[in-house]
Amino acid sequence: MKASPLLLLIAGACVGWTAEHVHAALQLSPAPDALNAAPGEYRLEFENEYVRVTRVTYPPHGHASMHTHPAPGGVVVALTDQDARLTAPDGRVRDGHYKAGSVRWAVSTPGADASTESAHSEENLSDKPFELIRIDPKPSSSATLPVVSKALNELKWTRSTDGTGREIADVFGDRSKAELFGYLVKWPKNTIAKAHSHPDARHAIVLAGTFYHGHGTRFEAGKLERRSAGTYFTEPAGDPHFGATRNQEAVLYFVGIGPDRTDAIEK
Repeated sequence: MKASPLLLLIAGACVGWTAEHVHAALQLSPAPDALNAAPGEYRLEFENEYVRVTRVTYPPHGHASMHTHPAPGGVVVALTDQDARLTAPDGRVRDGHYKAGSVRWAVSTPGADASTESAHSEENLSDKPFELIRIDPKPSSSATLPVVSKALNELKWTRSTDGTGREIADVFGDRSKAELFGYLVKWPKNTIAKAHSHPDARHAIVLAGTFYHGHGTRFEAGKLERRSAGTYFTEPAGDPHFGATRNQEAVLYFVGIGPDRTDAIEK
C-alpha cells in the first residue's frame, strides 16, 4: 500500500521527522513511466513486441516531473543540442550536455538504488528547445522458457575441427549471433590446445575431471594452473590463453554473449 502525504506527515510528527525527511519519503515512492508522467514531453512514435520508440521534446527551460524509463535502458539520438539537468529521488543532480547528432546509451534499472538516477526529474537548462529520439529494446512477449532437463549423453555432440579431438555440445543460444549462449566442451585426456583468444568474454566452470589453464601467446606447460571439478574461471575478451588435460578427461561449461569464435595465436 502506498502511503499518502497525510499519513507520512502524521508519522513524521510522531518520530520527529523534519519537512526534508517527509519530502524525501514522498520522492522515493515508485516513479511512473515517462510516457505517463510527462506526456507533454514524451510522445510514443512506434511500439511492437521488440522495441519502443519515443520522441522527446522539451521547450526552453521546460521541466518533467519524476519518471523512469524501461530496463535495461535505451539508445538516445540527439536531434538538437541538449543541455539538461537530471535530479534523482535522493536529490543528486547531474548535468548532461550533448551535441546534435550524438548517439548514446542511457542505462535504466528501475527499483535500483536512487543514486543510479534511473528515476529522475529533468529540466532543460537552455533558452532553446531540445529534441531527442529514444529507442528502448524490450524482450519479445512471445518468448517463453521451456522446461528442459538433459543428461550429458543426451546432448548432440560434434567433434571440433581443430584436430584436438575435443567435442562440443550447444546447450542454449546461437554462438554465431549477438546473444547469450551456453555450451559444453569435452576434452579427451592428454590433450593440448595451443594459444588462442576469443572476441567475447566468457565464464567457465569445470563440470568433470581436471583441466589445466594458462595465459600467454604461446603454450608453456610451466604456466598451467590446475582447475579441478567445480572450479569457476573467466576468459576475458581478447585474452590469449591455452589449455590442456593430462591423465583424465574434462568437461567444461562456457557462457558468454556472442558472436563467439576462436582466433588462433600460436600455429
